[in-house]
Amino acid sequence: MPLPTLPIVSDDEDSDDEHEPPPRVPTQHAIPLVSHPQPTTTPPALNTRSRVRSLTHEAMLHTLATHHIAVTAAQATQRCYPTSMLHAVLNDKTGELMEYRHLVSNPKYRDTWKNAYGKQLRQLAQGLPGIVKGTDTIAFIHKTSVPQDRWKDVTYGRIVANFCPEKDDPYRIRLTVGGNQINFPGNCSSPTADMITIKILLNSVISTRNAKFMTIDIKDFYLNTPMERPEFMRLKLSDIPNNIIDLYKLHDIAHDGYVFVCIQKGMYGLPQAGIIAQQLRRKCLQANGYHQSKINPGFWTHAWRPICFALCVDDFGVKYVGKEHADHLIQTLKGHYEISMDWNGRRYIGLTLQWDYRNRLVHLSMPGYCEKAGQHF
Repeated sequence: MPLPTLPIVSDDEDSDDEHEPPPRVPTQHAIPLVSHPQPTTTPPALNTRSRVRSLTHEAMLHTLATHHIAVTAAQATQRCYPTSMLHAVLNDKTGELMEYRHLVSNPKYRDTWKNAYGKQLRQLAQGLPGIVKGTDTIAFIHKTSVPQDRWKDVTYGRIVANFCPEKDDPYRIRLTVGGNQINFPGNCSSPTADMITIKILLNSVISTRNAKFMTIDIKDFYLNTPMERPEFMRLKLSDIPNNIIDLYKLHDIAHDGYVFVCIQKGMYGLPQAGIIAQQLRRKCLQANGYHQSKINPGFWTHAWRPICFALCVDDFGVKYVGKEHADHLIQTLKGHYEISMDWNGRRYIGLTLQWDYRNRLVHLSMPGYCEKAGQHF
């Protein structure tokens, strides 16, 4: 079959050059492009899932190709991930990875991990007076309290267990929302600073006289943000500790072995958690004279103070000239969030920074990166 004729490719459509290069001919048969009608409705959480390769992904693939390293499907399935990435607890005796359902079925671990789950539920709900402070993030409701037009949006809850020996309470349970069944009508994407912006900011610090760099981190950024449109999920009653069932009288509102929950504030797993948290933060910052660049998302400046910062989710990389201006940003954030600061600015988004303000130098490194990356294969 003869190959189809293709138009001449030119960078300048108006060029009258008679020596234009010949058309590029594909080595395989061209496949005609067929236009498909766009769907009228957006599937649940579609606009929250990235479908492009990241710069890091591209760099790793390029490295594999350069060194002629071929990873087969069988090798890929044998990758060894750190246990902290698996959201499971490692049994030291058997080597078994145990999720919450495994832990509560084992008499040795049942009480410990059910108590941890109970603590998480009290924190998310109305708490326990004198013991745990509640956040009113969720409310237990009867099945009939779910609006009829929202039944298709009722999702599930996923219980994530982790053992963190460096914490005061090492038995950690986090209740997350099954975001793949959430149908949020708005756009869930939120802009953050890219690596180029951050590197330019770091160079600006050492290029500006008397400038310093610090970092600020917001604790539980995605949590406790009020939502105008609530979401709904259901939890298995048998997974919930008896003291929580008695405290909130869940037997009275349970249906077919499940209890329904109204989500009133941001939680992990909600597709819209990022955008509603960012909208609240933007309102807080703009009320105090800070404005985000219209050209470069994630880069903020003040109306008149000599301070600017790159914002990556909940991590602030701040350039300031004069400590009083950094204090103004800190007090602005403390009015709405619990934050932590590093005045030395030694760590930011995974980078280790060594500052030499006298000689106007900053050294960037990622200690242990190669060793950690090797654990994936």
